[in-house]
Amino acid sequence: ASWYTQRFGVPVDPETEVLPLIGSQEGTAHLPLVVLNPGDFALLLDPGYPSHAGGVYLASGQIYPMPLLAENGFLPVLQDVPAAVLAQAKLMVLSYPHNPTTAVASLTFLREAVAFCQQHDLVLAHDFPYADLVFDGSQPHSVLQADPQKSVSIEFFTLSKSYNMGGFRVGYAIGNAELIRALRQVKACIDFNQYQ
Repeated sequence: ASWYTQRFGVPVDPETEVLPLIGSQEGTAHLPLVVLNPGDFALLLDPGYPSHAGGVYLASGQIYPMPLLAENGFLPVLQDVPAAVLAQAKLMVLSYPHNPTTAVASLTFLREAVAFCQQHDLVLAHDFPYADLVFDGSQPHSVLQADPQKSVSIEFFTLSKSYNMGGFRVGYAIGNAELIRALRQVKACIDFNQYQ
């Protein structure tokens, strides 16, 4: 919580807005169990990381792929999501810096995504494992900078990439306290924790 505040300028409550994970992949795979009912849509980047889709399948949700095209800077065009899909959608997953395109989302885009999710009552999950793997002086933004009140957002970070600690399986979720609490409840049924 202190590190996030120092790095991104967003106050974080360590008791209610942070949850340790067994790597961020575990968190992104379990989040759909928290927010989706069977048949609900999740809006996912295409291409995207496999655990994003895997978690939706585990929750018996449907996937609406948001294509990432070079002419759009490898950002989804939010206005292209059909109204019928939005009526059944509960979750949008973003991940910037993006794997495999290496695109970095601007703070302006993240603010647009937050506003879109607020408008359509969606949870905004931001998978952020590559926060430190950027080129040409890029400055990746936390989604919490675009949603400092944490109204709809949860972010996932891992020590695997930045700190070369993949085998240690240490990550965390940070953001909306209600989502953190619900994810903790799911994890309590199916997870243990990192070794001491």
